[in-house]
Amino acid sequence: MTFRVCQILALALAIVLGILMEVWHHFGNLPEYDEVLARSQSIECSPSNYDSVDFLKRSGFMRLKGFVPEQDRNSMIDFVSRVPLPTRYLCGASDTQPRECMLWSEVMTEMFPTTINRLQDVLQEWRESGIVQELSLDKWGPLEARGSEFITINGWGWPWNKLKGRWEYLMGTTMFGVPRAISQFKSFLTMAFHAPVHTGFHDWHTDGPSQDGGRYHKLFIMVDKDSRNGTLRNHTNLMLIPRISFYKHFRRMERNSFTMGYARMLLYKYLGRIHFYHGLNQLACTPILDPGDALFFREDVWHRTQDMKANRFSLIIDIQ
Repeated sequence: MTFRVCQILALALAIVLGILMEVWHHFGNLPEYDEVLARSQSIECSPSNYDSVDFLKRSGFMRLKGFVPEQDRNSMIDFVSRVPLPTRYLCGASDTQPRECMLWSEVMTEMFPTTINRLQDVLQEWRESGIVQELSLDKWGPLEARGSEFITINGWGWPWNKLKGRWEYLMGTTMFGVPRAISQFKSFLTMAFHAPVHTGFHDWHTDGPSQDGGRYHKLFIMVDKDSRNGTLRNHTNLMLIPRISFYKHFRRMERNSFTMGYARMLLYKYLGRIHFYHGLNQLACTPILDPGDALFFREDVWHRTQDMKANRFSLIIDIQ
């Protein structure tokens, strides 16, 4: 089979997946509104909370405004801009993460030393104030920057944005013995057609274990975002669930999930949605991040991509 035939078959399969996604939109979404979850969100997700250490203790995450100096941010932009296309489109793709998009601790210290020093200062301040012990942040290690990876969000501009749709939010589970087959297929299309079919969306998840059996806390840095003169500033951020809300309402969300019916449950399961946690959207906080802002969150904080409306590069640092 020639490569051209493979491309045509891949495009046909992509169209089928798009149709399936439309089916999911009409029959898989849950229209039910849970007043209890919405009320919890309104209490916790106040923008004035996000920069507070007290909020960190409750929620497991905290925004650090203006954390990265301009010189360090430019170094990050220079690095990621040298990653060739279409490889750059896949930066952050969990299943096919290119090594060209990754940095190790020694390189980070050389490339953006002020940012790493600021991170060490913040962690030391949290040690001295007792936050590290209170939140068991050092459970997995002495809290050092271990490595990092760039993450690309490909927000298509005109005329390609006319092709945007709900298929972008389709990630997929194991199919035919292939782990996360849909995501890997979108990565294949990206490399085959040199087009950002892999738009960079990550659905609800907590970050996985480290190579030595522990878990990583994260520092998410907004490196660059095309906010289009501020009109898209409120988009393409991270959505996160405060830990206090997740554990308080977990059983309620689990119970609500059984109201969807068997057909909906199958669509959620096989089209990449986590049906048990559909209520997370109602609990989510969405701190607005401008270039240079950072967001620290614990390893057990549920989070997802807000949307793909703006092009952006971010850097996520593993802390253990």
